[in-house]
Amino acid sequence: MRRALHASLLFALLSVSGCKDKPGDTCSGKVEACADEHTKLVCRHERFAAVRCDGPKGCKADKETALCDYSGNKPGGDCDDSFLGKQICKDGKSALGCADGKLVLSQCKGPLGCTSKGDEVGALVKLCDTSVAKEGDACDRSFVTKPACSEDGKALLECGKSGKFELTKHCRGPEGCKSKGGEAKCDRSVQLPDDPCTPPEEEACSADGAAILLCDGHKMFEKLCPGEGHCKKTEKGVNCDLLQPREGLACTVKGAMGCQKAQDKDKAKQLECNGSKFVAKKTCKKDCVFTRPDKYECVD
Repeated sequence: MRRALHASLLFALLSVSGCKDKPGDTCSGKVEACADEHTKLVCRHERFAAVRCDGPKGCKADKETALCDYSGNKPGGDCDDSFLGKQICKDGKSALGCADGKLVLSQCKGPLGCTSKGDEVGALVKLCDTSVAKEGDACDRSFVTKPACSEDGKALLECGKSGKFELTKHCRGPEGCKSKGGEAKCDRSVQLPDDPCTPPEEEACSADGAAILLCDGHKMFEKLCPGEGHCKKTEKGVNCDLLQPREGLACTVKGAMGCQKAQDKDKAKQLECNGSKFVAKKTCKKDCVFTRPDKYECVD
């Protein structure tokens, strides 16, 4: 009698273990299941595929779904669609997400780092501060929607279609590029010709202050500011002094140079401010031109 009972129990156990889902089994209408404490099964192409759940919570069955704790997993491992659009903090400086069936690590290099919505293990990301990055760093456009400052504080980067941070603008102004409250602030008050730009673009001064920089829709081009004030950044914006110097014209910056172009019977002249007005320093045979750095010379 006892032998018969033992045989029945053994058969029952074998039957239960035989019904346990495992990788490679047909999905049989199920979408998710747990193969063991740290392995989740997901239905792909009508067969179960294994996904590791290396976090302390492992894999837990919840009715027709299986909850997987990815907090202990390494980047590059498999993940399932239930983790798409979600991220978890790894070390306070990075966030783990899922893209194309693989776990990917996004850097949170901004001052605010990575914070979670709760204290429990595997809690979803509340904020990943991507306001600071390195050109070429991997990024996920599903999460990174704002520009970032380059690590050297000299450029503005954006998460491109390639899935990497790409340079979009130079921040040549005295403030450079700084992260403030999770936002990248780029000082573009100084620019160079051919610097990339996207309209509407604020006006900027050239590095030597001789010209104002404008955007043609793709890149910056310059227009000279011939007046003694040249190009300067003010509280109201960028000011370009377009007043062409003439002999006898009032001025205030002693030593400031300028060119008087030939007009009618007047010849071109090299001018200098004596503190009250422009006076001719030299009469040019052909023309007076501006050349960098800060030279107004006769062309003979």
